[in-house]
Amino acid sequence: MEKHISKLIPNADSLTGLGGFDDEPQPLNQKAVEIVNKIFVFFYGTCRGFEKQFQDPNKLKIEKAQWFRAFTDENFTDMRRINLGIKKCRLESPINTPTIGQFMAWCTPTPGDLGLLSKEQAFNRSAEFIRDGNLKDLSDEQNMLLEHSIRESDRYFMRNNPMTKTQPVFYRNYEIALRDFMTGKLQPIPKGLEDKHEETQELQKQQEIKKDFDNLKGYEQCMPEIRKMLEMNADGTTNTPVKRR
Repeated sequence: MEKHISKLIPNADSLTGLGGFDDEPQPLNQKAVEIVNKIFVFFYGTCRGFEKQFQDPNKLKIEKAQWFRAFTDENFTDMRRINLGIKKCRLESPINTPTIGQFMAWCTPTPGDLGLLSKEQAFNRSAEFIRDGNLKDLSDEQNMLLEHSIRESDRYFMRNNPMTKTQPVFYRNYEIALRDFMTGKLQPIPKGLEDKHEETQELQKQQEIKKDFDNLKGYEQCMPEIRKMLEMNADGTTNTPVKRR
């Protein structure tokens, strides 16, 4: 069996002229080559359609050539991430080998993979964090993410505004913090554009109403209009009957 697999999976030296490697200026990362070779042994044992998919050995060589190049271009050699992709691929049990992009996506950890809170869960704990500081039931990494997201959202803003305002701001900043954390480093988060849609609509309504009264000058012209709006008589009285006790 091992001999059979070795025939199906050639080494990098035999790939010249396949997949354009002879034209590539950058040499292959040999660690990436070793990793891809191991991945394809895994595919051979996991993907039931592997032998049918690669009946022609040259097709396998060309396919692997693209994986070698992609892993080299991306310097994709972090075994922690690759092992995560292997686990997800094993659970998916695809009939044919996944595409390069699909496998790399499986290798990208989600917040759940890292044991981190979703944005909804993090927001629900944010008020508690603001009040008490680090939360003992959360990991150091999770406390760090909460602290960073709250600071970038403005602690005073978070404490003194309703949820309708604070939630979207926190969601945005927490998602950015998660992305930065998973790529290696938390960074200052640029302020998002404030949504002033409702305020703008109100100002527009006021401007429309104002047009009807631009010609009014002084008390004598304004008061009759004000009384009309209040459904009062011209002399300032109302027609509302007085209730007798």
